[in-house]
Amino acid sequence: MHQPVKLHSAALILLVFLSGCSLFSQEGPANEAVLLIIEPYDGYDLDDGRVKQAVADYIEYKNAPAFTQYDFMRVDLNNDNHKDALVYLTAPYGQWCNAQGCSLLVFEAQPYGFALVGEISPVRAPVYINVAQDKKGQWHDMIVRVSGTEAKAKDVILRFNGSTYPSDPRSLPRSAVKRSQNIIKIFP
Repeated sequence: MHQPVKLHSAALILLVFLSGCSLFSQEGPANEAVLLIIEPYDGYDLDDGRVKQAVADYIEYKNAPAFTQYDFMRVDLNNDNHKDALVYLTAPYGQWCNAQGCSLLVFEAQPYGFALVGEISPVRAPVYINVAQDKKGQWHDMIVRVSGTEAKAKDVILRFNGSTYPSDPRSLPRSAVKRSQNIIKIFP
């Protein structure tokens, strides 16, 4: 027996056109009917190349060195079923990093690319995401490490305020963060 075939709307239109509009009478091998399962498709699923382009645009906007080094991770931060991007800028030292940590960018996945929704500095890796929150449109809390020559090391919680995350975590209170299965680690 054949497995159901999943199609998006463009593929379905092409299939109907090519099959002469005989969608449900299509016969598969050994005269078995092919069952089409049509799933809703919202029109965008951005690839990692779009993240790299968003970072390149950001670097150009900041007049920063083109040889900037960074790591990025994709995670759905706002429960909309699209992977947003966290970008940890690591070099050159002095541009993105200092004795207290480095810069973290938060990009939201949108239909035509990534929109910057947060510039957070300074932070130290790793970054933790609280994935226990699951309400659509509700952004996940992030837990970051703050330390440096002037301040005692502490973990702080960054909460999305409706438009961004706090830009300077040093002013936030220490948080007693318990690691659990609802916390995922990013940038180890």
